[in-house]
Amino acid sequence: MAYIEAAGIAKSFPAGAATRPVLRGVSLSVERGEFVSIVGAMGSGKSTLLSILAGLTPADEGTVVLNVPFPRPRNRTAVLGRADYHAMRRQVIDFLEHHAHQSRPSALDRVLRQRTKAN
Repeated sequence: MAYIEAAGIAKSFPAGAATRPVLRGVSLSVERGEFVSIVGAMGSGKSTLLSILAGLTPADEGTVVLNVPFPRPRNRTAVLGRADYHAMRRQVIDFLEHHAHQSRPSALDRVLRQRTKAN
């Protein structure tokens, strides 16, 4: 069984009177120890997919199965007790926040880049 497995993930967001589909039928499988990159154009749904895999955003359709160790050994799949779910979410949020701080330049970095370009 894959470490993380997603099948048929779909997600749409409201856009005025209509809905805007962001993900349609996305499936992926990640084995333990495997490194995966999710790449695509801005607005293609990369962050939405990560949020769904992390359990931060519900998918409109599809399933996500996590075969990862949690604090309580009896829970090794996506069927989690409340405490286990919150522990997993804290770990995922910590990872995502760390990544966000790594990938976004600070206000100071942006100002310094502008000054460098002007000179």
